[in-house]
Amino acid sequence: KKKDSSSSGSSSSSSSSSSSEDKKKEEENKKKDSSSSSSSSSSSSSSSSSESEKKEEAKKKESSSSSSSSSSSSSSSSPSSSSFNINNINKNINANNRRSSNNNRLNKKFVPMAGKVGPSGEVKKVVLAYSGGLDTSIILKWLQDTYGCEVVTFTADLGQGEELGPAKVKALKMGVKEENIFIVDVREEFVKEYVFPMFRANAIYEGTYLLGTSIARPLISKKQIEIANQVGADAVCHGATGKGNDQVRFEIGYYALKPDVKVIAPWREWDLDSRTKLLAYADKNGIPVAASKRQEQPYSTDANLLHISYEGNALEDPWEEYLEDMFTRSVSPENAPNEPTYIELEFEKGDPVALNGERLSPAEMLTALNKLGGDNGIGRLDIVESRYVGMKSRGVYETPGGTVLLAMRRDLESICLDRGEMHYKDEIMPKYAELLYNGMWFSPEREMMQKSIDQAAQHVNGTVRAKLYKGNVMCVGRKSPTSLYDVNLSTFEEDGGAYDQKDAAGFIKLNALRLRTLKRRRTDAGK
Repeated sequence: KKKDSSSSGSSSSSSSSSSSEDKKKEEENKKKDSSSSSSSSSSSSSSSSSESEKKEEAKKKESSSSSSSSSSSSSSSSPSSSSFNINNINKNINANNRRSSNNNRLNKKFVPMAGKVGPSGEVKKVVLAYSGGLDTSIILKWLQDTYGCEVVTFTADLGQGEELGPAKVKALKMGVKEENIFIVDVREEFVKEYVFPMFRANAIYEGTYLLGTSIARPLISKKQIEIANQVGADAVCHGATGKGNDQVRFEIGYYALKPDVKVIAPWREWDLDSRTKLLAYADKNGIPVAASKRQEQPYSTDANLLHISYEGNALEDPWEEYLEDMFTRSVSPENAPNEPTYIELEFEKGDPVALNGERLSPAEMLTALNKLGGDNGIGRLDIVESRYVGMKSRGVYETPGGTVLLAMRRDLESICLDRGEMHYKDEIMPKYAELLYNGMWFSPEREMMQKSIDQAAQHVNGTVRAKLYKGNVMCVGRKSPTSLYDVNLSTFEEDGGAYDQKDAAGFIKLNALRLRTLKRRRTDAGK
């Protein structure tokens, strides 16, 4: 800069000279000075802008605007301006703002609104049976909006095969306090205290259904009430619809354990009576909806360690066959191995305790039987059942382990129980199964039946060998230390005097006495 300035001064002083050489030099110097001055001006402007940005960081936008103006007057000093894409930046900012808005709505801690009254009255704190799925997430937000109450979530691990960690994350994002989130592993309790007692009764509803959904509801109800008592909640809530059996099962369980509890059943209260409305509500409140959930599902499912069920939509026409790709726990019998699988199951007091010589816990046992049964195409069922609420409903079920267990347990009873015990059990079983199906697990009559059933089970000890083959469970051997089977009595060979066949004559005549009398009297009356 100093050099340029000095050059300019010297050319100005030499203007009085008349030399032509000096004139030429003067003109060349002027051109150089003009170019140098322009460059200096641009450089000075750019430098000034840069210094301003450093000194005044609080005014970045004005500095940026000034710098942009300077660069537009001299494109050579800002070569990067031609590659700057403001549209892409704006798009990213807008997307981030939308995500931030949704997260703010979800992450904001919910503040209960005292005195707000919903359809079921005023509620201060409610325990929600929460899966973390779309429906129960919508219910959670709806409870906050409609009742203004504090929500406690309960998620049961029943062996449904889903990762339950995300349920906690979702609940936290929706404003639920961490101390109000309960995720409980109840698999062992479910099998030991509910599934096994039911199997001691050989319970089957309407001759086919192994009650996989029904038997899980009492445990969920019980845990919800326990948590309600623990946290001081005055209400409980479930996500069952107003058309099915589960609403009955849940609520009868609640009332049996806590008679004065308030029950909230959103599907009987809200106006979100279509999938479109549910999705709109979710979008409005920032509740994440997976792309797959925006499409109508081919069927609804319910799963636990005992079974998985499929109902609705594509299955509502009882004439239409189900699709093979629906199943998750079994292969089709046609695709099962061509060689049979042999297993041995050991029982103590009516319950399975060891598989192929290895002792297992109740949940481990059912898990192992599920694998063996499913691999051999066992446990599929397509039925139309009579719902408690009065309608017929089609359901398709997979119960591989339960199907194997029922067949092998019943087989062991054949050598361990007296004829009267077995027949009495067969007489009360349909009533027992109906009580479970209708949600009456906590009823006194079910408990009375259970005591007699468990009394008989004390004698059911031993081992059964079965062959699993292409959808079939074939028992091929059984033994028991409490067996009533006596080969000397049943043999067709010489029994050593254990049984006198002549005794049968009097036995037969005594049993035929009433029929002989009936025939004689009515024949005489006809004459």
